[in-house]
Parts: sequence; structure tokens; C-alpha cells
Amino acid sequence: MASDIFMLRSVISRPALFLAGIALIACIIYWPGLHGPYVLDDNENILLNSSVALSDLTRAQVTAALMGNDSGPLKRPIAALSFALNHYFNNGFHPSFAFKLTNLVIHLLNTLLIYQLSVMLLATPRLSERLVGDSTRRIAIFATALWTLHPIQLTNVLYVVQRMNSLSALFVLMGLILFVQGRMRLDAADTKGLALMAGGMLGGLTFGLGAKENAALLPLFALVIEYSLFGFHTKKKQTRRRLLWFYTIVAAVPILSVFTWLALNPDFIVDTYLTRHFSLPERVLTESRILWYYAGLILFPAGHRFGLFHDDIALSTGLFIPVSTLFSVIGLLAVLSLGLSQTRRYPILSFAVLWFLVGHAIESNFLGLELAYEHRNYLPSYGLLFAATFGLLSVTRGSRLVGTLTLAAMILTLSFFTWNRANAWSDLQRLAEQTVRTHPDSPRANDFAARTSLSAKHDMGAAIRYTLNGLRLAPDEVGFHVDLQVLLGILGNEVEHRMHRSPTRNIGRRFDVRVTGLDENLPAIETKDGIRLSHHGSSPELISQLLRNIPISTHGIFSLENLRHCLLDPPRPCTPLRGMASTWFTIAMENPATSRDYRGILAGDAAMLYADNGDTERALEYIDYALSYLPEHISYRLAKAEYLIRLGRLDEASRDIDLIVSDPSPTDMLRSAYESRIRALREAYDKAAKHRHATRLPTR
Repeated sequence: MASDIFMLRSVISRPALFLAGIALIACIIYWPGLHGPYVLDDNENILLNSSVALSDLTRAQVTAALMGNDSGPLKRPIAALSFALNHYFNNGFHPSFAFKLTNLVIHLLNTLLIYQLSVMLLATPRLSERLVGDSTRRIAIFATALWTLHPIQLTNVLYVVQRMNSLSALFVLMGLILFVQGRMRLDAADTKGLALMAGGMLGGLTFGLGAKENAALLPLFALVIEYSLFGFHTKKKQTRRRLLWFYTIVAAVPILSVFTWLALNPDFIVDTYLTRHFSLPERVLTESRILWYYAGLILFPAGHRFGLFHDDIALSTGLFIPVSTLFSVIGLLAVLSLGLSQTRRYPILSFAVLWFLVGHAIESNFLGLELAYEHRNYLPSYGLLFAATFGLLSVTRGSRLVGTLTLAAMILTLSFFTWNRANAWSDLQRLAEQTVRTHPDSPRANDFAARTSLSAKHDMGAAIRYTLNGLRLAPDEVGFHVDLQVLLGILGNEVEHRMHRSPTRNIGRRFDVRVTGLDENLPAIETKDGIRLSHHGSSPELISQLLRNIPISTHGIFSLENLRHCLLDPPRPCTPLRGMASTWFTIAMENPATSRDYRGILAGDAAMLYADNGDTERALEYIDYALSYLPEHISYRLAKAEYLIRLGRLDEASRDIDLIVSDPSPTDMLRSAYESRIRALREAYDKAAKHRHATRLPTR
């Protein structure tokens, strides 16, 4: 036993060796997922973002990459450039290994920073007096291991686009380390302390905000450290006054400015709810329960509770509906009161509570963001894990081996959970199936599984089954209704080909279609446009009603876009839906609750449908609508030039093409993505101009 204790002490006395071990374990457990696919938002932000496809390190392309992301108000240029550099050195987007490996490297860098921050926090006045012997290293190492290997961090590594979050955390941690170092010097009457504190804030904010806007929490994290671990204590009154001015400038003034701006611009908050199925009060009440859910995931992790989506969490429509909302609100107020009032007696508890709540101050507040995501706990989880490690090792101080073995067992368990999740992330279909298995009541999980079943395996039965599950869970989500119509259109086209129909159709003939994987037959009818399938759970009339009365969601827009592709892209399996589709786009666009950007997208889609149907005048009308909402959209500008050429309005078309080419607002990279289309337009213009000239020549 004595030899075992000696070995454990010898290992823990070498932090570098132990940190290397943590990094090695992280590489092992994440390795399967590093070869996995891109998912969901990776497509919009990376694969389909032309500015990310960096091919040369020229000033123009690098600038385009820096400004090529629209995820946030600040465009997140540092994160966007990192994706572009991945593309450049990887010679493309595939394989995804280089992108995910970069995410893991960032996570491991954050591991080193977490360890360093832990050591420094343990040296603060209120914690150092509670430590004995080499407790600092043991607590710092185990807290770092728990944080690094915890399964709640997985999406920050294997979900490529979440690099925005982990990269933001990297700069926040660097800023906090400088801040704490400066605060220590300030406490020792070092005149350079305040400069280091300010440098940490300025540098961390500047670079962190370039990755993601939640870096704005840096001053509040610093304030938590000050309040709970330093207590605003200084040896000189003059230094204390400077310290108070420092926090007034870096924290109080910005917070007051933000709330003043929001009060003067309430539409900013209102607009964030245009595509949501919940109101502001409902979100705030629901987040009170979600914060407890997050804390449970962090402190009592279980493999089946983790997942890509958590939209199966019931909405709080009132303080008593569900009744757990009331207890959650009371509980939050209680722990907040405890955190604010017990800093002297229980500083580690105060730190944990305030750090966790501050970490969720942006994404779990009144803004109309989606309700719950695991990646939002990347930094907030640190406070709870740090405090849990501190508390466990303090309680087992009399038997160090017990505490060490308990934490080692926790680390192994967390590593297994993370490794198991990473294996699922190695394959898109496996990920989709696990997502539904762990969260069967999640509409988004079922939607994800339906789309994956169709794209990866072309399993129509599974795709329809998952869509019907989603429809049952969210009957008012128009996206599921449209998805079902698209799937029925695709299946009807396949039935048409398998039946080898003759040109002479038996219009109006009805029959049933049996689909493998479904428990019920699907009614079918033969029309002049082909076989049309239906299902009692949805109808074109119901879709029109939902689009007219309910604000369209992101899912709904995505589904209507998918319908447009199904109508226009060969083999055009959704042709029987053509007439209804035009009506759906128009109704959705005219819904007063539809957001401005979505109106532009819907108008553009409607224009394409009318143009394909030969109604160019109507197509031009709708593309003008689209441009009134999204004037910078270069593909709509090109579409307008095409329609003008078709209508013989060549002077206008020529002017619009010249404006597109000479306009400095679209980046060179973006313009290059449309070069072939611009050439095709010029050729069409030349052909139309020659034809018009020929028809004007006098006959002999």
C-alpha cells in the first residue's frame, strides 16, 4: 500500500507528465470521431461557404475568408480564417480529418490553459489558506482531466463548426490567466499589475470576439474571480480605488451600455423570436430548468443523456407548467443568493455557482436562440468540475488514496462515455441512429435521422418513418409536413419507374403501395404528372394553413428549399407538387410573421419555379421581391439578368451584368464562384442581341 501511494505521489508531482497523459487519453478516445463526417451547420458555414475554399494566400482571398461568415454580428473572422487555412493546407474539404484534428489541438491547448488557470486560482487568498501540502497540483491536475475528458465537451471537438466556441474559449482563458497574474501583482503592490489585467481583458476580448461573441463574458468571468476569490482586497486604499475603477470600466459600463442599447432597440430582441416556436417569457422560464439539466449532465453524467439535440425538453409555458419550473426558479435564486453571500465562508462554492451562471449569461437569457446545446457548457462546466475536485479532495484529505482513486475512477468513466460517443460520430448513419435512440422524443433528432436515412442509404421506409415520428412530436412544424410530401413525391417517382408505365395512363386509378419498414400501406393515385402518394397525417391544405398562420422556422425554410430542389433538379420527382409548391412559397412569404431574410429566400425560390414554368414576367416580379430583402445576394442579381434576357430587355440585362462584375462589394472569391454563370449570361446576351439585330435587318 505504501508503495502504491508513493507511485501516485511521484506521478502527480510531475504535472507535465500527467498533462501529457491527459492529452494522450484525449487523442485515443477522440480518434474514431476524427475520421467522421461533417454534420448540420458544417455545411452552411464551411462546405457551402465559397469564402472558406481558400486556394491562394493572396491578400484578396485571405480578406474574403476573414469576412466570409455570417454566423454572428461580428462575422467571427478568426474562426472563419481558421477554416479557410484548413482548406488550403488540406487541399480541399475532404477528408474531414484535418479539420477535426485542428479542433482537438485547440481543445488540448485549452487543457494546458485550464491547468494553468487552476494553479493560479488555487493560489488566490481565499483558496490558498485552505490547502495543505501538494494539494494545489493534485486539484489542478484532476480538475483539468475531468474537464478535458468529459463527454459534454465532445461537440466542441468533433462538430467542426463548434471550433468557433472552443477558439473563443482559448482567448478567454489566455486573457484570464494574464488577468489573474496581474491581479496577484496588484495585490503585492506591483505597479505593473493593473497593466497586465487590462492587457488580458483587451487581448482576450479582441481575439475572442473574433472567434465568437460569447467571449464578451471575459470581464464577467474576471469579476467572478475577483468577487469570490480575491474579495476586492488590496493593501492600499489607493490601489483599491483603482481596482474599482478598473471593474467599472471593463464590466459595469459595457453591461449598462448593452442594456441601454437593447432598451432603445427592442426590435433586436423581438426579431430573434420570429423563427421560434416559443415566446420570450417561455424561453426565460424554460432556461431555468435547462440550467439545472446542464448541471446534471456535468456532475452526474450518463451516456444516454447526452446527444446532439435536446429539443425534447418540454417548454415552460408558465411558472407552474410544468411545476418543475417553479422549483427551478426558486433553486436558481437560492444558489445565486448562496454564491453571493458565502464568499468568505465557502469561496469555492461561490466561485462554482457564479462562474457557471455567468458562463450562460448570453446563451441562456432572453435572446431568442435555440433552447439547449451541450457545447454551451464548454467553459461554464469548468467552475463546477473545479469545485467538485476541490471538495472531494478536501473531504478525503485524511485518506488521500481514497480521493485519488475516486477521481481516477471518475476520469476513466468519463473517458469511456466520450470514447463511446466518438465512435458514433465516426459514421453519419450511426450518429443519426444514436441521436434518435438517446432522444427519441426530439423532433430535430428524428428530422436528422430521416434526412440521413435518405441521403446515406436511400432507405425510404426509414426516412418516412422518422418523418412521421417528427410529425407526431411537432404537428405544427410545417417542415415535417413538407418533408413528408417530398418523400412521397420521390417514392411516387420510383413506383412510376418500377411499374414501367406506358404513355397511356389510367388517370384516376387508385391503389396502395407497401413500403418496407412502414407498418401501413400508402394510398396512391395515378395522375397525368405521375404517381402521387399520400398519407393521412398530412395534406397540402394543412400545409397552406400552417404557412399562413404560424411563423416559419429554420426547419420549414430548409424543407421548402429542399422541395424546390426536388421540383427543379433531375429527375424532378416532385413534379406532381408543382402547382401547390408555388402557392406554398407565396403564402409563406406573405405571412406577416415571416422574417425579412426568409421572405427574400422564399421570393427567390418562387421566382425559380415561375421561370422554370415559363412565366418569366412573374419570375422577374418575384426576383425583384427577393432583391428588395436580400440586395447583396449575387445569385439573385444574376437570376434577374437572366430573366431580363429572356424577356428581351437586353439593355437592362447588360447594365445589371456590368454592375455585378464591377461592384466591389462581392468578394473576388465569391465572384469567381459565379464566373461560369456570368459567362453563360454573356453568351445568352450575345445570342439574344444577334437575334434581335437579325430580325431588324431589312429584307430584299
